[in-house]
Amino acid sequence: MRTRSRLPIILLALIATSFAQQISPDLKSKIDDTARQVLTATGVPSASIAVVQNGQVVYTQAYGDARVEPGPVEAHQGEQGVDHRHVADGMGGEHPRQPAGLVAQVAADWHIAMGDGGNQKDPHHNGQNNNTLLAKMLRIDVTPREGYAVPKDNPFIGMENRRAEIWAYGLRNPWRFSFDRETGLLYEGDVGEERWEEVNIIKRGGNYGWSVREGDFVFNRESKTKDEPKPTERGVTPAGWEAPIKTYWHDIGQSITGGYVYRGKAIPELKGWYLYGDYSKGTIWGLKYDGKAVTDEGTLKISNEKEVRPMLPSSFGEDDDGEIYVCSHQDGKIWKIVPANK
Repeated sequence: MRTRSRLPIILLALIATSFAQQISPDLKSKIDDTARQVLTATGVPSASIAVVQNGQVVYTQAYGDARVEPGPVEAHQGEQGVDHRHVADGMGGEHPRQPAGLVAQVAADWHIAMGDGGNQKDPHHNGQNNNTLLAKMLRIDVTPREGYAVPKDNPFIGMENRRAEIWAYGLRNPWRFSFDRETGLLYEGDVGEERWEEVNIIKRGGNYGWSVREGDFVFNRESKTKDEPKPTERGVTPAGWEAPIKTYWHDIGQSITGGYVYRGKAIPELKGWYLYGDYSKGTIWGLKYDGKAVTDEGTLKISNEKEVRPMLPSSFGEDDDGEIYVCSHQDGKIWKIVPANK
């Protein structure tokens, strides 16, 4: 049974007033200047570049094309690319919508989230088209020094009309995803079109519905009207499709920013809570998921709210101790979530 708890009151401690990623001049020239301004709290840019072990790079060019480049950062031969048809979407900020800005690494495997490549309403119907890497969660092996390999346990290897790199599909605009370090569950925040934002648990081979569905409902391609009523009952998810664990209507927010499950020690009351926010409203929420359903949820209260606001949470970050940070696109500041009495 879902309850609504009062989350602990927290304080946002200022960690940095500005941040930047040092990259080679050649690569820097390829990256969209606006997208490069927003970095995650761990120093990985939000919609532009990620550098991980042995120099592998994922970045977004101007116009939103995504590239994977092997070898040292200074060397840019042999790149693997995804054409996004040069269509940018400003929802959630002034950045191209593809890729969604976060690369997660487990051992030698990368999970890469890709938006649908369209401006609005998935005009190319990429969400349910598994011949394209767009609108997907990808999983690749970055061990090779040239190009990349596909892990042998990816769900669609050897299947006709399905790209082997795909781990899950039917995503619109995945804006931040993360692994719970304790359970291994993969949480993803998916930015909606005009009505619904959602949180998903990404599973191997899962279909998350876009652009047949938005949130829990059949996707309405008509523009949302000002006085359109909010549905009062949860829709039915088709058999074999994955339903979001949490949705919210555009009356309380319009651009979700996925976060992390808190596994730190500084705030014991937060342990096990998945923290996420909304870019347009600056709200930070929490929910508890037991592996089957959301059992608890609430709004995070910030004791120094006057100091923090206005804040546009464009990304969350996690350190080695499981403590969580918030990136504010409003002013380029990084805040650490700490107990209110500290």
